[in-house]
Amino acid sequence: MISRLCILLIMLFLAACQTTRQYDSDLVENGKQCGKTRGSFLGSWFDYYERALSFADCSMWVESEQDLRKAISKRGVDKRRAYSLGMHWVTDYFPHRELGVALFYQRKYADSEAEFKISMAQFPSAKAEYYLKRIRKLQVEMSNSDQQPPLIKVKSPVQGGAYGSSIVKVEAHIEDDSLLDKVMVNGKVYRHVPHFVTENNVPVRVERKVAKMDLVMEAEAKFKKGKAVIEIVAIDITGKVSKHETFFSIDQQAPQISVSKLVHKVKGNEKQIHLIADIRDKNSDIQQLTINDRVLQVKTEKQRNKQGEWVFWAHIDEIFSNEDSDQLNVIARDQFGHQTEALFQLKERQTKQDKQGELLAVYLKKGREPRITYEKKAYIEGEAKSGSLIKKIEVNGKNILNGRGKQVYFNYMPTLKIGNNEFTLLVEDQAGYKQKIVLAITRKTPPNRSMQERLNVAQFPFPCNQVSRSPCRVSLPLHEMSHELLKNRRRFQIVDGEMIVRLIDETNQCERSVSDNCIIKVADELEQRGVWKQRFANAFFVGTVIERSNEEWDTAVEISGRMVDNNSRETLTSIDVYAENLSVDQGSLLSQALVTEISDAFPLLDREILFINGEGMEIKMGKQDRVWSKMPVLVYRVKDNQSCADAAVTQVSQQKAQARVSRFFCGSLESGVYRVITR
Repeated sequence: MISRLCILLIMLFLAACQTTRQYDSDLVENGKQCGKTRGSFLGSWFDYYERALSFADCSMWVESEQDLRKAISKRGVDKRRAYSLGMHWVTDYFPHRELGVALFYQRKYADSEAEFKISMAQFPSAKAEYYLKRIRKLQVEMSNSDQQPPLIKVKSPVQGGAYGSSIVKVEAHIEDDSLLDKVMVNGKVYRHVPHFVTENNVPVRVERKVAKMDLVMEAEAKFKKGKAVIEIVAIDITGKVSKHETFFSIDQQAPQISVSKLVHKVKGNEKQIHLIADIRDKNSDIQQLTINDRVLQVKTEKQRNKQGEWVFWAHIDEIFSNEDSDQLNVIARDQFGHQTEALFQLKERQTKQDKQGELLAVYLKKGREPRITYEKKAYIEGEAKSGSLIKKIEVNGKNILNGRGKQVYFNYMPTLKIGNNEFTLLVEDQAGYKQKIVLAITRKTPPNRSMQERLNVAQFPFPCNQVSRSPCRVSLPLHEMSHELLKNRRRFQIVDGEMIVRLIDETNQCERSVSDNCIIKVADELEQRGVWKQRFANAFFVGTVIERSNEEWDTAVEISGRMVDNNSRETLTSIDVYAENLSVDQGSLLSQALVTEISDAFPLLDREILFINGEGMEIKMGKQDRVWSKMPVLVYRVKDNQSCADAAVTQVSQQKAQARVSRFFCGSLESGVYRVITR
């Protein structure tokens, strides 16, 4: 009896397998086999998921829905890597998301939206976000609920305000009665990427479409009609556009010191100085005045000049003793910390003949020789003096003189471009005397920001369609194109691509496909051979591609990329790209999107170290700068730009981050001597 029962069960099992195989091969749509699995259908979560994707490729949405619900009942969490108890290792297991797609094409939008939200909560993906946007747009169009363009409220910069740098902090609240599709700040797209980490503490970067956001970022001002401007443009999903411009002034000058009288005389046994001077500054209040280390209380007044700019000034008329020195040091500082220093060599009262015979003379504090700097701003400081009033001081045609005087100490701070910058300084007095000085300043990229200090990345080919066996046509040139784009972008050091492929072939570790497991084996073997550390210093860039096409051969491509640390073999961060309705000649769009995403995940930052305690430190960079836990950074010494330590971010708040040093190059670290850059 038991023997007959066993035979019966075996026959039923074989019949079921035969039925499944027959079922798979009989269903054909436009040349595609539908409901197909790679092996025997045994009823596991993997089998149901694989067959559901095959049904979806044939637009058999009801059958796909049924299998996806079966898969969810057995294993219901969306994730990039799902391990079974058997021999299956599944990359990109998203049953809730794919169920949302099946329901979407059955026009069950409410149920579809619910599945996509579950998927986004479990593991965000660009594909789920893409369909959520489509559902929301359909809902808005059907209800006609989107009536207004986006609302933009700017907190910073302040309209008509003054700032000490062309790079300003931008804070704004933006909201819409549907969804915001795109927000741009001075033409640069602002990507809203909420913080999400996996159970293994890996950041996952997926841009989200939201109805409202609080934008916080640093942006470089543009100039329009002679004013600095920050322009914010917001577009909602129905195409309605709002634009907000904030005009403000940038203080590029330190205070000017104009001396009308400076007399050194002896009264009895006391040496005295009589100083009459005006301190003037555009757009910035005079914060402090120091004379020979003595801080004076100054009262400032302000008025607008012909250009509508505020000019602040303070008048000094003082007699004070000067027993110990034959020179006078005057320092004026404005509210942004810009300062001008004037050093006078004191002498007895000039005769009338001396004053009339004095011609125009101009001196630059750092001389007239060509300069080389790593800074974004030039500091052009000098002194102009004449027997008559100085009426003009121009830099490249812009008059920077705030008030006339016979002896003027000036300071101007223009922004430099990378490479050669030329400035023509023209000074003219009331008697008609002129003097022109041409100053050349070359701005170079600092050594600490050069390519040699950035991550050295080995980019491996991304395997396509590890779960399904659909042909990959659009994504075929992905690796070659993205490799060239990464090199041209110059964000990372990129290892030669042909060498990567050659080394993969030499190790024989990736015969079937380039998976994470085989890449680790490649790295281990190359490390044993002494090749890895020579060629691949920091990280490797790996990922997967899913390319799917429907019965009309419209192609959708999903790319998941991961930057993996070479030493720890941990994933530093992951990115996600998705696009639909692609043709073969649009592969370059995917490559560009992939390179943009991974480069955007590693912003180039140079920030102050707030304090150092042993191997730990606090850095002035945070979530608003798109910093994330595990981000690699480099510590360098300010005085000579010498690299001093490798470190990694451990904790991140909105404006600050904690980091831990892993390797020292130049001794112990001290606060105030070092800064940090991202790798």
